[in-house]
Amino acid sequence: MKPQEPIPHNYPMRKLNLIFAVSSIGLLLVTGVMVFYDYIRGWKWYQLEFNRLQADRIEQELNAANDATTRKRLAELDAEMKQGQVEIAKNRDQYLLVQKELDDWEGQHYAADQDYRFAKAKLDAQRYQLETSVLQHRADSAQQQRTYDAMLAHVNELNLRLQRVTHDRDAVRARLDRFLSRIKELEDRKKELTANIDLFNKQLGNVELASKRSILNLPMLDFINPTLKIDQVVLGDLFIDMNYMSVPRVDRCQTCHRAIDRPGFESKKEAERLITELQGRLDRNLIQPTKRADTEDRIAQLKRIVDAKQDILNPFRTHPRLDVFVGSASPHPLLEYGCTSCHRGQDRATEFSRAGHTPASLRMLQRWEKSTNPLFPGPWDYKKRNWGFAENPFLETPMYPRQYYQAGCLKCHAGQMEVDSGDEINKATHIVELYGCHACHKINNWRFTDLRKPGPNLDGIGEKTTPEWAFRWISNPSSFRPTTRMPSFFFQRNMIGPAVPPREREQNIRYQNAEIHSIVTYLFSKSTHRAWSSPPNGDAARGQELVSTIGCMACHVAQDTVKDDKGVVRVARRDDFPLERNYGFNLVGTGTKTHASWIYNWIRNPKAYYATAPMPSLRLSEQEAADITAFLVLQQKPRFMQTPIPPVDRAAVHDLAKGYLINTMTDVEAEAKLRSMPMQEQLVYLGQRSIEKYGCYSCHEIKGFEGLKPIGTELTIEGSKAPHLFDFGFVHEYTHEDGEKQHILHNVPSWVYNKVRSPRIYDDERTKPYNDKLKMPNFHLSEEEARLVTTVVLGLTKEKVAANRMAAADPRLRAVEESRKVISQHNCRGCHVVNRNGRAIAALINDPNYLPPDLTPEGGRAQSPWLFSFLKDPTVTKIRPWLHVRMPTFQFTDSEAATLVGGFAADGSQTQFDTMRYQTVPQQNAAIGREVFAMLRCSQCHSVTPVDPANPPLPNAADSQSLAPNLTLAKLRLRHDWIADWIRRPDEMIPGTRMPTNFPRDAQTGGFQSPLALAIDTPQFAAHKAALLPYFQDEQALRKTMADAVALTNYLRDYIWSIGIDQMRAPGSGPGAPLAPANPQTPSTPSAPAATTIARR
Repeated sequence: MKPQEPIPHNYPMRKLNLIFAVSSIGLLLVTGVMVFYDYIRGWKWYQLEFNRLQADRIEQELNAANDATTRKRLAELDAEMKQGQVEIAKNRDQYLLVQKELDDWEGQHYAADQDYRFAKAKLDAQRYQLETSVLQHRADSAQQQRTYDAMLAHVNELNLRLQRVTHDRDAVRARLDRFLSRIKELEDRKKELTANIDLFNKQLGNVELASKRSILNLPMLDFINPTLKIDQVVLGDLFIDMNYMSVPRVDRCQTCHRAIDRPGFESKKEAERLITELQGRLDRNLIQPTKRADTEDRIAQLKRIVDAKQDILNPFRTHPRLDVFVGSASPHPLLEYGCTSCHRGQDRATEFSRAGHTPASLRMLQRWEKSTNPLFPGPWDYKKRNWGFAENPFLETPMYPRQYYQAGCLKCHAGQMEVDSGDEINKATHIVELYGCHACHKINNWRFTDLRKPGPNLDGIGEKTTPEWAFRWISNPSSFRPTTRMPSFFFQRNMIGPAVPPREREQNIRYQNAEIHSIVTYLFSKSTHRAWSSPPNGDAARGQELVSTIGCMACHVAQDTVKDDKGVVRVARRDDFPLERNYGFNLVGTGTKTHASWIYNWIRNPKAYYATAPMPSLRLSEQEAADITAFLVLQQKPRFMQTPIPPVDRAAVHDLAKGYLINTMTDVEAEAKLRSMPMQEQLVYLGQRSIEKYGCYSCHEIKGFEGLKPIGTELTIEGSKAPHLFDFGFVHEYTHEDGEKQHILHNVPSWVYNKVRSPRIYDDERTKPYNDKLKMPNFHLSEEEARLVTTVVLGLTKEKVAANRMAAADPRLRAVEESRKVISQHNCRGCHVVNRNGRAIAALINDPNYLPPDLTPEGGRAQSPWLFSFLKDPTVTKIRPWLHVRMPTFQFTDSEAATLVGGFAADGSQTQFDTMRYQTVPQQNAAIGREVFAMLRCSQCHSVTPVDPANPPLPNAADSQSLAPNLTLAKLRLRHDWIADWIRRPDEMIPGTRMPTNFPRDAQTGGFQSPLALAIDTPQFAAHKAALLPYFQDEQALRKTMADAVALTNYLRDYIWSIGIDQMRAPGSGPGAPLAPANPQTPSTPSAPAATTIARR
């Protein structure tokens, strides 16, 4: 049956077809857009942009290498080569004859070589037949031996023939080479001159080839071998904690940061730093002669970067300090450490936001959040820093903001006191230790464990000062001493700030005063009261001179004002002085704080007050102590004592005490108990509870609070906490006490920074009971100090590092670090240089000849037994009696002294507590050394007269430049093998030392040069030459020795050793028998250790 026309449908077909058509086209478009967006990844645009920058940079380097001078020199070489070709053409016939003769000899050589090789192969086969026959005891062994002997003779004959042919062929070849020697020489010079040009041309060709192969980057073709691809580094033993498991890091940062490990893309600032560093190394001849030309080329390249119109921006910059980070020759090469192991972030991410970048400021965040082209983020955005940034709230390890980059060092360097090239983190950890953060906050990190409490022992506060001074001090420590490390607990912004309602502010002031009264009452009620001797009359002027010269200023400051760059006087801040000089308190106001009797007895013997006192003894005489006391008593701050003290507010004391009592009893019982307590008892009770509340015992030893745990939050893994675990309160911006406006971003670095900068800020706009308000005190940190403390806190994470990746893990380095911990706790760097850092006192001593010694080479320099004894009692030996600064008596325990000695020995690659017994120094060697000593005029500075080690006389020096240790003490304290090495290269061991470099290095070979090589034959040294000749076979042997710097320094060492006071001999008994010339002969080899005996204490 014919279907009905038109066929009936449920929907109108025309409309349905239109809908399907539109849907199909839409689906096709959406699929195309999806594929397009999957293909157009942001990192591809950055690689394309870098390729363009790289081509531009290579062209710049190529133009610099192919400058007018180079082109002129190349033209000259081409002209010389053309002239050489002309010369060859003139002798063409002769050249062709020699070439034909060489071809004949080459044929003969080939034939002779083949004959020898074939005969040698047959001989080897015959040897096998012979050995098999002998092994099996066959009857033909004799015949096999005769055959072998005949073949061996034939092979030897062929070998001699081959050698004769080779000799004759080489002679002909040498004749031919003489024709071409000039051409080859010019070709080599041209090749050397064009080496950089050829290199840059090759690099440019590679870049251009990559651009030609860009078709392989198209969709559906990019699976073959695209030029744009993700770069990644797999770090098999550096893991990321994924909660349920740890997975190896796979860093892809260099996908965008293309030049991160490539020199030549430095920022202008980094280029300027490198120029200064490299030029300084060139000037001091610290660059190997073979690398000087490369260094000069590198400096020229860096200068072109500095002179460029535009600076290179991220992500195309070279990483700063390639010698330290990511460089292939650095301690942290990219292929071994990657990027996220230090910077954190999402290792596998290739998008800006997902990678975990963290803005350093509100302005940076606002700029990042913008996007010039949100649909197609690309290289046109990076110059404006508009990334279309969106924070990833689920990333547990966002990157450190740029001002906290060195926080990542703590992860692997947790067992070190200092990180090489880590100036920021070193200063940061020192501040955390000095300001006592570890006292209130447990930090389970070796660097911050087993440290003494930062505040003084308060058991004897009643002997030291008055309650009136203590009340004013606790109320506002910085009003008395602007540089104090004691933080402010009271009258902070959450108590009296602008956000606190007036009525609540008034109540808080009453309560705060009551708490201060109670704390003072408690401390003085528990204080010891001992009778101390009164000082004799002292001279304040002499006391001031002593304070300035004997070493007090290495740990203390005696000023509370400074002049700024414009000469305007202002109040001093802590960061106006080196950290080492903030180790002790500022001496200004000492006379207001305490009395003469306490000062006098304290400076004479600090340990008499309490055994753990950090201040050492300077072994002051009674008169010296009296003079210093007279000076310190005059350091007054009368205006501080004029600050009014409010009377005890009984109602406030009652309310606060009751607030504590009702935690354990009813309201009625609390009222009854308070009525039964006199006001003094109430104050003592409230003082005890207030000390508990504020954690005063964390920094101070206080009776009744022994053994309590720190009051603050543990910081061991603070850097790993997520933002939602921090209370940001209601504030997003505020005005700091210094008048600057601060912004709080919703991330951990910003929270921590503002917490340490203004500890009570997160109470703003909040309603809390009095005792529930934030209690962390205000250290009045500067912006830099707050940033450094934040750096340390962010570096304290839960990330685990494999033992093989931890720095200072082996026993030798552990010994070094343990000793440096003792050095830090006793502030040895206030006077000394240790590991190239320290000597804060140098700013106060105009003449460098009066500075305490540099201890950097102490481990290789000093004998361990002597050093141990000296640390225990510095009076056993006076090495530099002319110094005004005194080595204090620290009263080190045996354990501390052994730790220091062991650390120095380990740092100098020596064995701890070794006692070296040496061969007797040959007399002729010592005699030669004595003449060399005289020729170099060493006695102008060094005395060789035996002295009492404990009381040597002052040297009779013409000026301070001539002050040097008495060499008869060298055998007592110095290592035998170190002496010669020191004489050879003093400036390398201690840069800037006064010891002259008598044997400078040759700029070309790097070897040591002797100044006596030519001087020995001059009339000026004729007498010395005559004295030396009996010890040598002839003058030629003498001249050879005088030119040998190593031999001369060894002879000098032997002479110094021969005149030394023996450690086993009583001082002053003389250096031993006089030296007499031996029979004329070659001098003995300078003495060396005969045996080493380890004597451990």
